[in-house]
Amino acid sequence: MNCLEFRRQLLIDPQSSEPEFLRHGATCGDCSREYERALSFEQKLHAVLNADHPPGLESRVLLARDLRLNRWLPSSQRQWLSMAASLLLALGLAFWLGPEWSRPFGTGADLSQAVLQHIQNEPEALDNDRDVDPNALAELFSRFGARITGDLGHVSYAARCNIRRQEGVHLVLPGEKGAVTLLFMPNEHLPDSKSVRSAHFDGVIVPTSYGSLAVIGEKSESVSPILARIQAAVDWDT
Repeated sequence: MNCLEFRRQLLIDPQSSEPEFLRHGATCGDCSREYERALSFEQKLHAVLNADHPPGLESRVLLARDLRLNRWLPSSQRQWLSMAASLLLALGLAFWLGPEWSRPFGTGADLSQAVLQHIQNEPEALDNDRDVDPNALAELFSRFGARITGDLGHVSYAARCNIRRQEGVHLVLPGEKGAVTLLFMPNEHLPDSKSVRSAHFDGVIVPTSYGSLAVIGEKSESVSPILARIQAAVDWDT
């Protein structure tokens, strides 16, 4: 089971006892953290649903399906219902949208995690072994007001994508150790360059005039030459 299959199963049934699911969750560091977060959410949700509540609340909730009957509830109990619903909604959003949703754009640590998660969620991008048409690349960048003015080298994958809540460009190029991912992220501004490291990847996120650029390779990949080539080859109008 790979990371993408594990994440899909995690969304469907985080309590799954499938051996491959449990094995991957125990051996993959990044997926293990997602697994623990999912189980923590399940526990919190269970606690909320089993919390003490005013006597007869269940029957009152059923009656409140007719919104007109909501006026019969005392204000204190209406307030309790509202707080419980808000808590459930907040817990759900915190889990499904991820921790970066509630954090400001451009914070280095949070953006690093978003970049790594994006790469892990699209493993098929790293497996492509084709030559993207230069005209298609030019059209892709033109949608963001950018122009290719130099040699990008061999590009095996190119697409528009969303990193956090911003749309950008996702490229994959060959490196010395394996595939190298480039994420052009408009409006994701950083004050300084930020190293990105995990059990499987090494790279950097650098600030640019339009936002930031992430260059992420396999472990021990030197991404500096690719970063320099790409920065010289793409002119991003601002």
